[in-house]
Amino acid sequence: HHSQPQHPQQQRRKLWQPPKDNVKSKKLKHPTADNNHHHRSSNESSNNNNNSDDRAAWWRNNRLCFEIDYICHRPQSNTWAYMTSSKWKQNVFQPTMELKPSAWKYDGGRYNAELRVGIKVDSPTRKRMERGDSGDDSGEEFSFDTCQLSTTDTHVVLQSVFNDMVGEFYSRSLLGLHQTMVMGVQQDGEDDDANSTDNDEAKSSSQSLALPWEQDIQFYIHIPLQGKEVLDGHKLFTAGMLANSNAGMPMSFLDLFQPPENVEDDCQCYRKMVFCGYDVYTHDEQVNSEDIDTVEHYDKKTKEDDKEEKDEMESNPGDDKVGSDEDEEDVEQTNSNKKTSTDLLAVSDNSPSFNPSLKYTLWSSGTVAEHKKDTINCNRGEKCQGYANLRNLMSSNFVKHYPSLNDDIVKFRREALLAKSLISDDYSGDTKEWLVVGLTQRTYRRAWLNLPTVMKQCNTKLNGRRVIFIEVNVEDTSSPYEQLILHRSLDVMIGVHGAQLTQAVVLPPHAHVLEILPWVPSYIRGNWVTRRDAPTPLGIIYHNTDLNHAGYSLDRSSTDLCVGVGEVGSEEEKKCFLNQRKNFIWDNRDFNVEPEVIIQYIEKLVLFMRDDEMGKLCTEVKDRLDERFVLYNVWCADEEEEESTLSVSHYYAEAGPTAEGEQYGMGRRKKLKMAKDE
Repeated sequence: HHSQPQHPQQQRRKLWQPPKDNVKSKKLKHPTADNNHHHRSSNESSNNNNNSDDRAAWWRNNRLCFEIDYICHRPQSNTWAYMTSSKWKQNVFQPTMELKPSAWKYDGGRYNAELRVGIKVDSPTRKRMERGDSGDDSGEEFSFDTCQLSTTDTHVVLQSVFNDMVGEFYSRSLLGLHQTMVMGVQQDGEDDDANSTDNDEAKSSSQSLALPWEQDIQFYIHIPLQGKEVLDGHKLFTAGMLANSNAGMPMSFLDLFQPPENVEDDCQCYRKMVFCGYDVYTHDEQVNSEDIDTVEHYDKKTKEDDKEEKDEMESNPGDDKVGSDEDEEDVEQTNSNKKTSTDLLAVSDNSPSFNPSLKYTLWSSGTVAEHKKDTINCNRGEKCQGYANLRNLMSSNFVKHYPSLNDDIVKFRREALLAKSLISDDYSGDTKEWLVVGLTQRTYRRAWLNLPTVMKQCNTKLNGRRVIFIEVNVEDTSSPYEQLILHRSLDVMIGVHGAQLTQAVVLPPHAHVLEILPWVPSYIRGNWVTRRDAPTPLGIIYHNTDLNHAGYSLDRSSTDLCVGVGEVGSEEEKKCFLNQRKNFIWDNRDFNVEPEVIIQYIEKLVLFMRDDEMGKLCTEVKDRLDERFVLYNVWCADEEEEESTLSVSHYYAEAGPTAEGEQYGMGRRKKLKMAKDE
């Protein structure tokens, strides 16, 4: 760092990076320092201790995770201070640090930063301990008399851009979190099969230290926006990262900053706090955190990025690009595929080198555009097992995290069948002979208008084949566990493209998902949600998983807007749609689906595949449905042999809009099978 701090206007932002020195071993060293600013040398611990330390502190595999030790907090005044002890000189990291919300208006100026969340703390080596965001600079020392040390050893805070949306959170935070956890196992002497959960118990029993997902960890989700809440979906997915049944339910990070009722002097201490997904800047302590980057710099940078994005959209109109800032869920189409400086995929093979003489500033929301060119390669033709591995881990963990889950699923299914008088009170089976189909509904925006009609006709048609249709609305659930039981009880889930279909990742093994693709004419933005030549931005999370994922393209008849105004496709109709653009945009528009579409999908594909326990041949499956369907991800057998095994295949439509395909999406129907080694 500079011996003399620069003027704040001259100070350039410096993103904390791991050292670039060549490292012979992939083994990570503990980034700790004593109060005399000496780093612990690698020879102070045996190899065995280093191995154990790497697995226990799995977050050190990621350069976007920042840890501090033994910190205490008083929420009444939002005051933070470190606990100190001579015993900790060689084993703790307690720097001067500040966690700040974004310094600029977020997402095109629609949202402001959540200013109630912030941390400001001095290293114990400083001459004073000031109060945090209270502004009290009296230098009065922090009293630990009433403080209680949390019984949970590790507290991990997760943050990522756009993580208020559940789908974005799943891709941006949890995908990288899983990768970071697994790296600790792989580097601890395990082989590349560490992604598999089949041998978790054997691995754990042979090692004295718990696997990362078996540890006692309290997770927090940090949404740095005013007016945005952590949803049960956030908590459900995060709970799936842990197999420990004693682990606490994930919480909103904002909850830590809310003083408890009827408690005058609450004080909570934490042995270890880890902040993952933040931009970390190092700078001289005399430079204020807010002066590292000015609001004007962010505004200028944002305008430059917007111009670059616009130029790319004009030069590549068929690509997935961010639309206008009017619509909240636009970011889903491209940002699910891209990693930014605040995504949890910036995995490092090197040990970070901290300097406690500097100040560390953590920004809870960096600039989205910094690394927008970097993509997670999960599109057609690319090898991608990340989402499959994440789903496998969560499926394994849910059963361990909730020991009564399987019994509760049977109870839920039994009650659904009893409610429709499809079984008797003395029924004692496990309900597996029934196919339970969930049709998703929303209370507002993208509501399924004719859902009651669809439910009635589908049940009338298919109840006799032991198929039952139920409504799935997460807004009617009261807890993350209730959402888990609801979705884990389904064999099939059908819904329109959007955040609610994200919950399909918790469906049981080999379940079916039908993603209804909205109708988006060429004169309005949103063609990415109609994609048929590769998975949609939502569908990527099912890619190469064990789920059978199909899509169906809606057409003009799916909307009640502007009915009778001119001919279909006429200028009069177009003008009518654009005059009510806010209601016509796909993510605000309610929709209809003909019951025959759902019946065809269940009869011709789902029941057809279900009838054969050994699985169907790909040649039998790929042409079962009409051309408005696309099979993104389907499990079938290549050849009719006695030892034939199922593998995943992808049958996409041909890329590029055509006159024929204009009415319901991108491209003519042309099935393509991917290479088997994908």
